[in-house]
Amino acid sequence: FQSLAFRIFKYQFERNRIYRRFCELEKVTPKTLLSWKDIPAIPAAAFKEFTLATFNPKKAARIFETSGTTRVRKGRHFFDTLLLYHAAIAPAFKRYLIPDRKEIELFFVLSSPLETPNSSLSYMMGVVNKTFGTAGNRRFYVKAGKLDAEKLLTDLRSVERKRPAMILSTA
Repeated sequence: FQSLAFRIFKYQFERNRIYRRFCELEKVTPKTLLSWKDIPAIPAAAFKEFTLATFNPKKAARIFETSGTTRVRKGRHFFDTLLLYHAAIAPAFKRYLIPDRKEIELFFVLSSPLETPNSSLSYMMGVVNKTFGTAGNRRFYVKAGKLDAEKLLTDLRSVERKRPAMILSTA
């Protein structure tokens, strides 16, 4: 793990000007690094103040934004590809949440990826839905910021005691 962490740190340090400056202020460089535990974690607030990317952000395949609940300015996370993102979502979901089945009835108490395209959580749940949801299962119950509780209860009752189901939501 440490070898991989060192290589990723070096890559980020060399290609991300803002992160490099932060690391230099912390007095950590690829040459001074002794343990992966010493790799500086940039504060979350930096994503609201700076463009942090190792590539030209104008060429981003996707930009996810924070919800903006704590500040007016939203944090942004730039992706030049979503391949790694996809590769990380499905196997972890399968392993830790549904290790004993291929699909399950899914009920999402959040906005759909179509309604909130800049939400990484909605995007992830869209991937989960496409990968593990049953055929025709497109159940997102928050529309325009409002929960459709009546529809959720009706749909939950329709599968009650018939098929395994899972409700996914934010905290």
